[in-house]
Amino acid sequence: MEAMEAVQKMQDYIRAHHKEEGFCANQVCAAAGYSRRQADRLFKKYLHKTLQDYIKAVCLTEGAKELACTRKPIMEIALDSHFETHEGFSRSFYRRFHIMPAAYRSQKIAIPLFVQYPVSHYHLLRNRRKQEMDKDLKFCTVTVREWEKRKLIYLPSRHALFSKRAL
Repeated sequence: MEAMEAVQKMQDYIRAHHKEEGFCANQVCAAAGYSRRQADRLFKKYLHKTLQDYIKAVCLTEGAKELACTRKPIMEIALDSHFETHEGFSRSFYRRFHIMPAAYRSQKIAIPLFVQYPVSHYHLLRNRRKQEMDKDLKFCTVTVREWEKRKLIYLPSRHALFSKRAL
């Protein structure tokens, strides 16, 4: 349980400080009192991603929220999300959400944002003990899809019409 508490402490630190300038994974490790290697092992064990991947997912999700809700330039959002270049942000954004930041801003399509659930919830889900979760935790997945109207023309094949089994 001590390891899960350490991961929770690191998650709380990330949630509170990820927008600060100069934020890095080493600060998270120092706040929890673990080495970078041990923190990566714990994150991989309990959250199935490394500490750096977790931080990147948090920063990209915040960047996606800013793209959708503000008119800030993409370069400024990239720098706020701890990326050094616009290209690096765009590449990571595309890998995570399968759409470029400019296209996301103009199209406003639904993307799978990263939600920071407490480590205890990840652990319970992994062990398939959902009934032990807090009652106030709700899961809701919403995907909006707009389809253009289509007509369906059904033409059965000759083989289907004249097969012996059909008679």
